Amino acid sequence: MQAEAVVLITSTPKDLATESAQRSMLDVLAGLKVVVSTVDGAAAENKDIRSTLWSAPGAKRAAYPQLFKKAADGTFTYVADGERWTHLVECNEVTHELDAIVGELAKR
Repeated sequence: MQAEAVVLITSTPKDLATESAQRSMLDVLAGLKVVVSTVDGAAAENKDIRSTLWSAPGAKRAAYPQLFKKAADGTFTYVADGERWTHLVECNEVTHELDAIVGELAKR
């Protein structure tokens, strides 16, 4: 089983930058043909998975969006938050930075 991409989003973004970063992260991953699962951190029913994601080294509490890699054994690795993602997109470094990670992720 290949690793999965998991994007922690919020259905109630606090500002336009958060909303834009979420859209960018999902759009770019879709363009790379990466299969993505989203978790709405604002939904009460996702409290346990949200807490699990936030406990990954490097992850930030109450920050959206965040990209994680879910390994076959169910563990999560933090990859990037919205600020880092925006920087990678603006510098055209997304493919370079994520090449090793994306290579491990399930594709469509």
